[in-house]
Amino acid sequence: MLWNSGLGIYSYTRGQAMPQLLNVEEKFLSFTEPCPATGCWLWVGSVRGRGYGRFWDEKTVVAHRMSWELFRGAIPEGKYVLHRCDVPVCVNPQHLWLGTAKDNYHDMVKKKRATWQTKDFSTCKRGHKLEGGNLSPNGKQRNRCRICHNQSAYKSKYHLKYLSSA
Repeated sequence: MLWNSGLGIYSYTRGQAMPQLLNVEEKFLSFTEPCPATGCWLWVGSVRGRGYGRFWDEKTVVAHRMSWELFRGAIPEGKYVLHRCDVPVCVNPQHLWLGTAKDNYHDMVKKKRATWQTKDFSTCKRGHKLEGGNLSPNGKQRNRCRICHNQSAYKSKYHLKYLSSA
């Protein structure tokens, strides 16, 4: 049985005289669950907003970086810990590699994970075709949907007119 006392994570087995404080590696592994299908060690502890695991050991660290430090060694200055498997909660050190920000970008492009590679630019977010008379230049690099723009302009004028008289 594992529990957190606020001072550390302890392990207790029935019949044991005193609970044993877990070392950092045992504590870390207590928050992982192996996935036989992929070989990933899935992080089941706290997860940050972008889906990466969070581990606390005197301070909060990203779980896959902690995995690298525990099982592979120190992370050199300016290096990132990157995933081969593209699973943000994976902390298996065999699925991690060191690289730069440029390496991370090239890996993203190679695996077609960039939004500009997967987004359909032939329609707007409401499904209108972006072609011919429906294109309205917006002063930026891309054109905007004239139908959506006209609808939002009409609504704002309509609401302003009737809200101000009420």
